[in-house]
Formats: sequence, structure tokens, C-alpha cells
Amino acid sequence: MRRRDYLKTVAGTGTIALGGVAGCLGNSGSGDDDLVRFGLTAVEGDVDTREQWRPLFEYVENEADVTVEVNESSSYSGILQAFRNDQIDISGTPHTIGIMGDRLEVTDVVGLRRAFGTDREFAFITTLPEDDISDISELSGSEITFADPLSTPGALFPLYMLSQGGLDVGNAPDGDPIDFEASYSDHAVAREQLMNRESVKAAGTGSFSVVQHVPSDQLPDRFVENDPAAESAGSAEPALDLLAVSEPIPRPPILSRREWDSEKRGPVEQALLDAPSEAFISEDAEFPLWFDGVVTGGIEEYDPVADVMTELGIDLNRYEEMS
Repeated sequence: MRRRDYLKTVAGTGTIALGGVAGCLGNSGSGDDDLVRFGLTAVEGDVDTREQWRPLFEYVENEADVTVEVNESSSYSGILQAFRNDQIDISGTPHTIGIMGDRLEVTDVVGLRRAFGTDREFAFITTLPEDDISDISELSGSEITFADPLSTPGALFPLYMLSQGGLDVGNAPDGDPIDFEASYSDHAVAREQLMNRESVKAAGTGSFSVVQHVPSDQLPDRFVENDPAAESAGSAEPALDLLAVSEPIPRPPILSRREWDSEKRGPVEQALLDAPSEAFISEDAEFPLWFDGVVTGGIEEYDPVADVMTELGIDLNRYEEMS
């Protein structure tokens, strides 16, 4: 499969306007060096992302003596642009942004996120039981919904699994597939579209978004052995059939801007690595943060993701030329 440019809007050098309104969470800082600009983007459309992250931000403010300013973007590509344009200092991002940011020499990996006691996750492709789909080839000509095009478990790995199953993914995710129709949103919307839109026959999402709808006897051993979320399988309605499961994927990173030159950088990064699980999740939160820790790790952890991007024909070297 040929290589090609990926999301040309990501590679531009112009200033990008972050969606949403920036705002400080506290007043612990006394000057610009005490201000930490944290980039956020919604992962689940039905979740208040600011409220999800608030307990962690408050912990970091107290531990590192800083003020966290939240800058929200409507897309993952916007987060990468914000790093490039010195609009944010740190962010929780998908794997792809970590890889691209490293190639562009604009970001460093602070660590991998941990959830349910593991720093690995999975991508699922799910279908509706009434459609009786047992092989990926049966999705030819169908509409499939995914999360953000830059989401590793919500787009890249599902597309890779579809390709391995014999479907021509064409130029997806930054162009049109050949053998099916694709739409992109977020994990929650992708799941809901599968459940509620008759034209949608499959959804590619992170396992966390759908595992509660999948019967436990459909989960492969590699998932059960690596993800304690398997205990929640089959606990929600409606039921979904599990068509394909990825290999274990390193969970997404926390990134810092490489040129972030502040005496507060070290304390902020260390606070994230040292934070106890209770600092991440508020018991009163309607939608608590999905991860409960950050573990030490570097960009090399994401080599399997870079390999999938290459298999899909995404030319990572292109970004080095345009940086």
C-alpha cells in the first residue's frame, strides 16, 4: 500500500484557535512561570472533560505550586498544532500525537497512562447481533463508524484490522476507504450510532466504550488476561457482538512541549508520575476520569502504533520535512 500525507491540516504552521474557553482552575501561581497551560479535547461526547480532569489539576496545583490553565480543542490535530505554536505546555493525547510530536521534535513523553491496573488497552470492532455478521468481509459495502481519525484504538487499529480482514481501506483515515463508508466522531457517538442508525453495521472504538455491551464468552484470553475491565462484560444493554479485537496497545501518553523552559516543568511532571489513584478520580464525578495513574515510559513504547500507521500508508517522515 502506498504512503501518503496524513491530515494536511496538522502539518501547517499557522496559528490555530483552540475551541472552547481557556480558564484557570486556581490561584496558586504568582507569575507567568507558575502558569501551566494544559490542553484538553473531548474523548467521549457525553462527558464534561473539564470536570473529569479537575481533581487531577487541583492535585498538581497543590503539589507543584502552579496554576493550571485549561485550553480546550475540538480535535486531536488541534492539540498538536497548539504544541507547535506554543499555546499549551502539557496534554493527555492519543498515541498518534505522541509519535508525530516526537518526529516534529516538539513534544516529549512524560509517561503512559494507567487504568484498571494496566498500561495496555485494546481496540474493538463490534456489530449488532441481529445483523449476524461473523467475518470482516461481510462488512463490504457497509457504513462503519469510528472515533476521532487520530484515535489509536478508535480508528487506526480498527482500520488496520479491517485491512487485515480483507477490506480495502483506501486512504482512510484521512481519505475515503474503498470497500465501505466511514464516519468519525468520538467513542461514545460511534457506539450510539451503531446501536441507533440502521445504516451503520459496525463500530471501531476503544474497548472501554463498548466492553460492557459484549458478552463475556466472546472476549479472547488476551483481553481477559490484560484488562480487568473484562469483569464488566455483558453488564449493559443492548448486547453487541465482538467481531475483532486488537493486540494489546500501550495506553496513550501524557506529553510535554519539548521547549517548555520553566522551573515548574520538573515538579509538574513528577507530580503526575507520583500522584496516587485517588488524585485522578473524584467519587462524586458523574463521569470520572478514565485513567488512575501515569507510569514512566518513553516514545519507544509506541513503536507498535507507528508500525500500524506505516501499514496504513501514513508517511510519518513527511512531518520531519515540514517541521
